[in-house]
Amino acid sequence: MKRERFTDSTLAHRLHVKRETIFRWRKGGIRSPKYDTIIECADAFNLNPVERNEFFTSSGWPDPKAKLILDSQQEYVTDDNAASFEVHEESQDDENSPLTPITTRPISNPRQFFGRRALVDRIFSVWKKIPLEHVAIVGPKRSGKTSLLNYMMQNTTQFKQKYDWVFVDFDNVRMQQLDTLLPYILDELKLDTSDCDLINFTTKLEDDLKKPAVIMMDNIESGIQSSELDDAFWNNMRYLGSHVEKLGFCVASRYSCTQLEELAIAQDKSSPIYNVFDEVKLGPLTEKEGRTFLQRTSLPKKDAGWILQQSHYWPVLLQELYKTQLESDDRHDWKKVGLEKTKRYQYLWASDSA
Repeated sequence: MKRERFTDSTLAHRLHVKRETIFRWRKGGIRSPKYDTIIECADAFNLNPVERNEFFTSSGWPDPKAKLILDSQQEYVTDDNAASFEVHEESQDDENSPLTPITTRPISNPRQFFGRRALVDRIFSVWKKIPLEHVAIVGPKRSGKTSLLNYMMQNTTQFKQKYDWVFVDFDNVRMQQLDTLLPYILDELKLDTSDCDLINFTTKLEDDLKKPAVIMMDNIESGIQSSELDDAFWNNMRYLGSHVEKLGFCVASRYSCTQLEELAIAQDKSSPIYNVFDEVKLGPLTEKEGRTFLQRTSLPKKDAGWILQQSHYWPVLLQELYKTQLESDDRHDWKKVGLEKTKRYQYLWASDSA
């Protein structure tokens, strides 16, 4: 690349792929590029016969004449949103591989999660001993609450014994109905789901729960406001949290514990978390965590510094601005576009000082 004065951007333009794809290829994140792309890349590099042979061999195509045979054996994958010369994606399994920005949904792959190590360790520490304690994760919209819950459920290697995990999202209308919620929780815990009224549900958790289990309740404010989940249900959740030692609860909400209590009172219900939950506030990343994230990208240092400053170290803004720069064809206009996108997240900055 240096000999022909290619950058990641100019080579990506030449090959009609994304710049991030070139970066991931150079870093070893893509190990099976398409044959046609190798041909085009070799031509762009003006390789001599010896260099060309080495290039093809290192790319997994030791003999160009083998194309017809390999074509019949190789299953290609095409995806408008992925690199156009990938056969399969391996970088997701490498914690040091470049990250693909995720801006429209919570992170579900633990390899894509970054930062918040001290907070995760703090939460896990209360679940390492019996009786399990209860945690309330509080943070504004798009602060990463659901991503954190997903990560903790899938990254449990530090526990000495196997735990069961149940994820309940009260924004899902099915989780706002007792006749679907209670059997779902029991089924996730591998317990009998027959005769699943509130009394039997409670008995089964008290008598049959053998392994430690944590029930994650996301968007708990929606559950509190549901008319189907009445005062008896929430009182019973408090009872279980106090009497079943192997059962822990972790709730996530944009409201503080005090605000959730007020919300419950307004619904003529008992607060499910009053004096029970340890409140953990979810804020922006540390500067070190933000810089570590951007080091796993192909961003020039000046652009990375600008993104750090404008993002205020919030994960969603780091990824939103990174994605804007990554997809922009205009070297200068992307910052203007990025600043426009950040306007809808200004409530995050206000929460920093709250």
